[in-house]
Amino acid sequence: MKAPSSGTGREGLGLVLSSGAACGAAHVGVLQALEDAGIPVPVVAGASAGALVGAGWAAGITAAEIARWVLRATWADFGSTRPNRRLGLLDTTVLRAGLDEVLAGRRIEDFPRRFGAVATDVLARTPVLIDCGSATDAVCASIAVPGLFPPVRIQGRMLFDGGLASPMPVWAARRLGAQTVVAISLAPETPSRSRPWRSRVMAPIPDDDPADLEILIDTREYSAWSPRDVSKLIDLGRRTTEQALEEIDNLIVGNKARLTTGNS
Repeated sequence: MKAPSSGTGREGLGLVLSSGAACGAAHVGVLQALEDAGIPVPVVAGASAGALVGAGWAAGITAAEIARWVLRATWADFGSTRPNRRLGLLDTTVLRAGLDEVLAGRRIEDFPRRFGAVATDVLARTPVLIDCGSATDAVCASIAVPGLFPPVRIQGRMLFDGGLASPMPVWAARRLGAQTVVAISLAPETPSRSRPWRSRVMAPIPDDDPADLEILIDTREYSAWSPRDVSKLIDLGRRTTEQALEEIDNLIVGNKARLTTGNS
């Protein structure tokens, strides 16, 4: 875990996948639409559910394979009730085993795409970008909902869910080197309803670096804490992204033009 430089600005398109619990299944549909359109995405950053989905894609797993995994997943795949619930209701041993299998135990720096998972250092009250080391550790830290999952210790920091401090980490994609950023928002999210623990721990830190394009996927009609709507959410994410493909293409063309001008 380190604070990487802002890069050369020549990594091309960066995709940011926001937090959103079970509604994060919509991110899978986003990936399907981008793959089908043949849009290159060399940088992926995510918080919470966005980190879970984004890690698989950054590792080179296809959107179709991720969809199959998400459609099969149940709460039992995320953990079992632990005897000592002081640090979290669920034992994440089964989650770690599943992630190790899916991600082949790889390190983030070995992924074909640049990837960063955002977690929250609650003691420092700051977001943390994890862009190297164990991919399983990074994802587990980014999805560690307080009270539900235990915190993850990485390099001396006790880390919780990235959605606490930075639910839409555009800054992370910039820091990873993305020249142009497309952010996927699962909203409107109501903290008091969908994440009641957030306001008790800390308020999200505003991201003052807006995305070049934000795609809003309206998930209000779907459950954030049940797998029953996963199939519908994947389809919703795909359809919403397909409607924005022309705008994404225009961003890529504009980015190439800027680079060409800068090199001339």
